[in-house]
Amino acid sequence: MMNYFPWIISFFLTINFLAAQSTAAHLIPKKGLVLESQGIKWGNGSELNFFNGDKSKHHYYFTWWEQDIDSTIKNRDILFLGSENTAVSGTYSLYQKKEGIHVDIRGKWNRTDTGIIDLVHAKFWMPFLANSKFESNDGFITKDYLNKFKGNFLRLHTAWGVFEITSSHSFSLVDQSQQSVNEDDYTKRDHYLFLEERNIPIHPGDSLLRFMHIKEINTVPIPLGKVHSLTSNPAILKESWIPPVMEDHPQVIPKPSRLDYGNDFYVFPEKPENQLDSLQRKFLELFSSKWTSEKKYLPVIQREKRELGNEEAYQIKVNKEGISLVYETSAGLQHALYTLLQLTVIKNERPQIPTLFLEDKPKTAWRGIHLFTGPTSLNFHKRQFEKILLPFKVNKVVVQCEQAVWKSFPNIQNAISITLKDLKESFDFFRKYEVEPIPLIQSLGHMEWFFKPMENRFMAVNPSYPYTLNPTLPASKEAVLSIWKEAISLLAPKTIHVGFDEIGMIGFHEPRENEIKYWDIQLSLMDSMAKANKLGLMIWGDMGLSPSECPDACNGLNDVRAKTIRNTIPKGTYVADWHYLNNNDPSVYLPNLNTWLKDGQIPIASTWFYPNNISGFIKAAQQVNAGVLQTTWADFESSEKNMFLNMEQFGAYIMALDYAWSGRTELPEALPYRPIEKWNALYFDQAKPMNILSGSSFATIKEQKDFQQLKVFADQSILSTGFGIQLSSNIILPEGTPVGEISFLENGKEKKIMLRYGVEIRGEYDFRPIFARIERKEKDVFYCFFDKKATLTHFSVKSIHPLVHFKSQKLHFFN
Repeated sequence: MMNYFPWIISFFLTINFLAAQSTAAHLIPKKGLVLESQGIKWGNGSELNFFNGDKSKHHYYFTWWEQDIDSTIKNRDILFLGSENTAVSGTYSLYQKKEGIHVDIRGKWNRTDTGIIDLVHAKFWMPFLANSKFESNDGFITKDYLNKFKGNFLRLHTAWGVFEITSSHSFSLVDQSQQSVNEDDYTKRDHYLFLEERNIPIHPGDSLLRFMHIKEINTVPIPLGKVHSLTSNPAILKESWIPPVMEDHPQVIPKPSRLDYGNDFYVFPEKPENQLDSLQRKFLELFSSKWTSEKKYLPVIQREKRELGNEEAYQIKVNKEGISLVYETSAGLQHALYTLLQLTVIKNERPQIPTLFLEDKPKTAWRGIHLFTGPTSLNFHKRQFEKILLPFKVNKVVVQCEQAVWKSFPNIQNAISITLKDLKESFDFFRKYEVEPIPLIQSLGHMEWFFKPMENRFMAVNPSYPYTLNPTLPASKEAVLSIWKEAISLLAPKTIHVGFDEIGMIGFHEPRENEIKYWDIQLSLMDSMAKANKLGLMIWGDMGLSPSECPDACNGLNDVRAKTIRNTIPKGTYVADWHYLNNNDPSVYLPNLNTWLKDGQIPIASTWFYPNNISGFIKAAQQVNAGVLQTTWADFESSEKNMFLNMEQFGAYIMALDYAWSGRTELPEALPYRPIEKWNALYFDQAKPMNILSGSSFATIKEQKDFQQLKVFADQSILSTGFGIQLSSNIILPEGTPVGEISFLENGKEKKIMLRYGVEIRGEYDFRPIFARIERKEKDVFYCFFDKKATLTHFSVKSIHPLVHFKSQKLHFFN
């Protein structure tokens, strides 16, 4: 084994299976080792990262770099690391046999300089181990001592079994968990106990061998939790549901250019639906998504189309008699209607708008967001746009859609591919609402999506570690053009984004000068294609900037090289100039923007989720009349699941669109809203009664604790329009984890509502608001309203996670 590689890391895990044991292990690309016992996923990954000598540059980063996996043999997984012609190569293998699970990592250092390795053997979800005991050779370890531990033996006494971990070398324990989470700490998601070795020096020709064994010496059945039944009659409340208290002067986002409030209100009159004009019908559609009532209230709206000096500009005037809208184009009218919805308040159980004068136009003309696709992204995107992004006046969307079910290359279809039908419907939806969709298909670097099938890899610069396309090959040219031809025909875009960022970041084993050669060849091809189809061309900008020209993302390396690359870019190209430095100073970003402008390009300031990055970079863009693109990198698939795990990236959409439209100058911490909370309140908003409702309440019944199932009126029925429930779990879990289920019979038909951690429920000591809350109501009460009144029976709440128990504090039903 020592002769197999000049440099070896070997990491062995053995788990001895008992007759009743359910422990299993898997290797997952870019995630590593996963361990699961009795339905408890307690091992959540591993990492093997290689850096240069001072750790200023990574040569292999496990969670970024793609790995092929071979799982063709039962109970065996093999991940392939790097390649022989790059800095790192090797395998990460898992074998599951009757006597246990064996994991073997073998890495080879192919460079001639000294490197540094960080090795995380395993990541255990610490909240599952909260009541566990930790034992070393010297006896039991207190929780306070965990971060001081360094040794080669550890025994874990868990709720599902006892495990012994032994190693030929000492490892450390790093506890990154928290017993409680603060109200606004949305980025605190990793509550792990790391088993790790850090800063391991690697010299040319050195070998490193690591043995680690995890042996299960005892299996413990997890006991079932309590079942509580609420048999007492509930209290009858006259005010079981009260509409949220609303401000007399509502907050409008983005901030309008001018908003002057009066001292009175225009109260919506009652009006039959058959007397509505088209504008009232559109407003009713928007209003009905937020509020319900047995009566129909509709405002009198006058409209006038005239010149306002900007195609997106609009004016709103409200007095006690009605509403007047002035707009220049249909885009301005759409903005006016969404703003009118934000201005509508419910007071005294009736919709009304404060008297006011508002005029508004954008500070930034080009205001876009960047997103991915996926098998569920069509409905996910529609919900985002209808509830948030359209009201916040987005007008461009860059859709990274390379992972579609292309007819020209069906072999690239995978688990996160979008169908062509859904992709086309997405683009049609965006255009319907005055948003220009721009397809993004990576066409030089970041081609992992194209090289997943083995038969495509000959078209890579490095077929042994495929990442960058080799544009000198006729087959490569034909492949890219065929996919783009299909995309252009299907989607009918006005502008296309071809990528071109970080083209030599992974697997590039040739001299760096060849990046310029490949860039020039492929960009010329993409430009010719765009011109032939009369399309605008868009690229990422990092390859054309040097460290002296920008704060970060300067993959041009030096001034001469960066200028050489920029000289190949056709004039008038949209350059998505991405910089993610968390700095609020606009002057930091002006050199790169001015560089692009000087070279005749159209820069688009491209931000990420860091608040000061958004504020500072957008202010710089507005000084030079550049566009704005808010990017997101939520695991390269657009889905609710990834939203839950990356919520700060979605709240950033709100902040970026606000700064881009309004030109507001406050620092992010001075904004009159919390972007993540605002995003969630709007995304999960539902049609709510505007009237006070009576109903049944179990709030007066003694608090129910430590149960896995709660049964309510199993032998009786209740007539209801919905319910509100306040639950907490005994442990913290990853955001979006299914932890429970509400079930009931509605008019005799079974209904089920999934309870997901962070979405409908949080831990007792996790003080962040649930995502699915109603704005201006309790931060930890989940409300559910029905389309119409229904007879409910057999209402039940139960845990679906072996370790999760609940505590209930409030349960209201509304008549």
